[in-house]
Amino acid sequence: MTSLQTLLQLPRGWQVVQQITSPHGVSINLRATRKSANCPECLKRSSSVHSCRRRRIQHLPCSGQALYLTFAVRHWYCRNPACSRKIFTESLIPFAGSRQQSSEALQNLQHQLGLIAGGEAGKRAAIATGIQTSADTLLRRVVQASEPVQAVTPHVGIDEWAWHRGHRYGTLIVNLDTHRPLVLLPGREQRALTAWFRKYPEIQVVSRDRGGIYAMAARDGAPQARQVADRWHLLKNIGDALEQMMYRHMPLIRLVATELSPKKNASEAQSATSPVLLLPERIKQQRREKRHQRWVEVNSLHKNGRGIREISRITGLSRVTVRRWVQSVTFPEMSTRPPKPSLLDSWRDWLEQQRENGNHNASQIWREMVTMGFTGSETTVRDAMTKWRKGVTEPLLASVRLPSVSRVSRWLMPWRIIRGEENYASRFIGLM
Repeated sequence: MTSLQTLLQLPRGWQVVQQITSPHGVSINLRATRKSANCPECLKRSSSVHSCRRRRIQHLPCSGQALYLTFAVRHWYCRNPACSRKIFTESLIPFAGSRQQSSEALQNLQHQLGLIAGGEAGKRAAIATGIQTSADTLLRRVVQASEPVQAVTPHVGIDEWAWHRGHRYGTLIVNLDTHRPLVLLPGREQRALTAWFRKYPEIQVVSRDRGGIYAMAARDGAPQARQVADRWHLLKNIGDALEQMMYRHMPLIRLVATELSPKKNASEAQSATSPVLLLPERIKQQRREKRHQRWVEVNSLHKNGRGIREISRITGLSRVTVRRWVQSVTFPEMSTRPPKPSLLDSWRDWLEQQRENGNHNASQIWREMVTMGFTGSETTVRDAMTKWRKGVTEPLLASVRLPSVSRVSRWLMPWRIIRGEENYASRFIGLM
């Protein structure tokens, strides 16, 4: 029968003395069976025990539960007069390194989880299997176990990776020929990156993002190398340029969206009387007016010679928003979501006919609809009739779908069109 020591891959020379199971996991206490130990400094054997302490190490999980091993580690006297070390500690290498709180096997598993799933996702997967860890620990394992650079390829790629998105970033350098990482650097300081590039004068091509730090580091550390933008950032540059252009053509986008909307013909036939706005519509209108006032303020400050950064500080808006508003010729309307499907969609023509005939009795209309196959509730019909009585006729008609600038920009790049948008996108771009 397989012993517990073999099954759990426990280190040799240690004997299990106690097993404790609790809601927090499984704990196993061990003590050494050796009567002596070798000094790590002079390698002389000693049998004189100085003291004993407990060392707790997390190991691979057992049946979905966290497993903790508590070793009764002894301190020994070194009796060699010529040795500089007088007291040494019993070693657990290779099972666990010095001052480590987890076994080497567990660290290897954490390293794989960090590589495959990353920090937060890897943490959730680890906890589900019985490993108590944190996202920072998984990322630290990835950094500590990074592959040593043996021979750097002439073609390398450099980009950032996040310790904590939006707060702290590191640097990843990749072999573009093998698509494997060369080194993970904990930060993205120009001095450290420049020093790394100077170690490898054989680098000929550096593929990077648009960040100025990486450009200066490659220029100073590898002046012989040619700097190029990778495919992803090239496409990102195209998308950003298209978005900036589309912001100047918001009136055209609004016009095309109106032409393609089934609401157009019906709205032209409506009377000139303005409908009574419900509370949600009034709130939406107030927000639009407030946003329009801020847009006017931003453009006024820009015409007076204020810069993007200064306008951002005065108005409290981000520099991205300020730059976008300054570049827009007309006020950029907020994009609207496409209308959600409703049970009344297929009944709109019939409902419009009932309203024109003066039939505003919700219960009667609902009963007639049920006899004709309607499966919705009376409340659905009554809500629509309530809007009639308040003078709001617009909700029964399909809303104008005003796409966002980013969506229109995506339609101009066929490889970014989302499945299901092909037909509408082609019609929209055709009218533009």
